Order: sequence, then structure tokens, then C-alpha cells
Amino acid sequence: MWFIRGYLNHYPRYLNSKSTIFFIKSRLKFFISERFYQNKFNIMDIMETSNESKNILNSDFDINSLKIIPIDLSSIYYGYEPLAFIIDNVLTLEECNTLINLSENDPNIKYEEALLNIGGGKQISAKDVRNSSRYIRDDFILSSEIFNRISHVLPQTWQRRKKSFPISCLNERLRFLKYKKGEFFKNHQDGMYRRDDGSETSFVTLQLYLNEGYQRW
Repeated sequence: MWFIRGYLNHYPRYLNSKSTIFFIKSRLKFFISERFYQNKFNIMDIMETSNESKNILNSDFDINSLKIIPIDLSSIYYGYEPLAFIIDNVLTLEECNTLINLSENDPNIKYEEALLNIGGGKQISAKDVRNSSRYIRDDFILSSEIFNRISHVLPQTWQRRKKSFPISCLNERLRFLKYKKGEFFKNHQDGMYRRDDGSETSFVTLQLYLNEGYQRW
């Protein structure tokens, strides 16, 4: 299940579960420079990633089966209309299990404490705010395959300050979050990431849940 938020506050996340919960968090990128948009390229043609991530997603998946379920947040937000919707069944059960195994069995990178971003490229440990674990994977192939599967139901432009920004890609930095019973991430707002070359920035957060069996309370 994808929960797509457009620069929104998160609800406090507390988990009541008998099992460990996994999900992937990343961000949609939008072109902010016309020069880059006019000369856009296929990231798959120039970047190399470990063979581990190739062929994880089934190429025969019927993308036309994906439907949007809007989320009405009018009772929470006033003065503007944030973007929020769910897309169910983006991944198959087999794909979800493969992604979980990929994150837990990486010989080079392990799950670590999920730190808190405080801006300026700095992160701190703040277990009173968040106390789950995180595995970070920079994967151009996997992020491109996920994006290609859902791009037809995503907003093709983002409107901000009377400007329109064309959609570009899903950020290659995939954050696998792992929550055990009682772990949480308190109310917060996602920041925006802008590439150093000024080509793209993020406006929308995506969360891809990889398993079930939990409640939010």
C-alpha cells in the first residue's frame, strides 16, 4: 500500500503489533529547471546498481489494475488542499518478501538507528522523537522500476507559488524503515531535498508498506 503525501505533517506513528513492520520511504522528484527538463535522460542508461535489485519487480504486472483512493483531509487542514491518496496492491506478496529479505541480508549495509534530520545535512539521535531502525539503499534500478509501475497514476506536475514543475522520478535513496512493537515516530513534517546541480527537488513523500498485521493508535 502506498500512502502519498504532499508536504504534509505526519500523523504520530505508534505500532501495536505482534510482528515487525517494514516499509520503504522515498520521495518524488520534480524538475525545477527547464534546462534539465528539455534534456532529460533515462537514468537507467547511465547508472549502474548491484544485480541484487534487478528483476525484483515482475515485468508482467498489470499496472492498469492500480487505482487511487483519495484521503479527505479537509477537517485537518485549512486554507489549502494537500495531496493525499492510497494506491493498494502496488507490489505482490512475493515482491514484498523479496524486498524485506534484500534489506535484512545486505552484506555491506545493516539496519541502524533511524536518526532525526535537523537540517543543513545534519542528523542526531533523538529517541524521544523516533526510536525505530532504518536501512538506507541508494538504488537507481529499483527506484526506477517502482516509479515506472505507478507513474501513470501520479500527478504529472506540481503547482507551487504559481509555477508548474514536471514530474521527474522517484528518488534513488530508498529508506527501509523497521518498526517493532511500541516503536514510534512522533508528529513531524518531511523536509524537501534539492539536488546539488539544481535540476530537481522533492515535493511528495511516498511510503510503501511491505507487510501487515499492525494497528495505528
